[in-house]
Amino acid sequence: MPATTEATSQMTDTWYEKHWPNVIRTAAREHRKATIFTTEDMEQAIWEHALGNWSDYAEADDALVSTLMTRAARTYANKQRIEHMYATGSFIYTPKLVAAYLDSCVWSPVEEVPDVDARVDLQEAFAELSKSAPKQAGAVFKRYGLGEELSATERPNLSRGIESLTHKLNSGLRLQAESVEYAIAGEN
Repeated sequence: MPATTEATSQMTDTWYEKHWPNVIRTAAREHRKATIFTTEDMEQAIWEHALGNWSDYAEADDALVSTLMTRAARTYANKQRIEHMYATGSFIYTPKLVAAYLDSCVWSPVEEVPDVDARVDLQEAFAELSKSAPKQAGAVFKRYGLGEELSATERPNLSRGIESLTHKLNSGLRLQAESVEYAIAGEN
């Protein structure tokens, strides 16, 4: 159980035991094989969020509790990602992470986007994909932009599109843009 604080006294053992499996599932799902933090770190972050926002959790139904826990996990993962990027100057995207960001960042209203940096990176990579592989871009947009199901013939283009986006993101798309900005700034 989380460390005892004033907020913990409000959380009952029954509530804790009921939602413990959800914390484990949420952390495992949202961890996405990250190498910069552990599943246990994410579990702890979810519990801290529940304690720090107890008034939101206390009377919430199970669906809302699950949503709040997912948001807490994603917020934690995004914070860790940003800290890691600052610490190392780099970030590696995986196809699974790209798909998750396509689902939650690229075509969502900007105020609902959990990671603005990922949104910008993916929008730039998607613009490149639209020029180089329009069928792949079309499948990606249909699935994530429009939320429509894909036909059996479109699914391979979706997979290839996600792989292409992942490759573009990891092959220095941002570095190329930054070096051009630096070169232009250096000319002044």
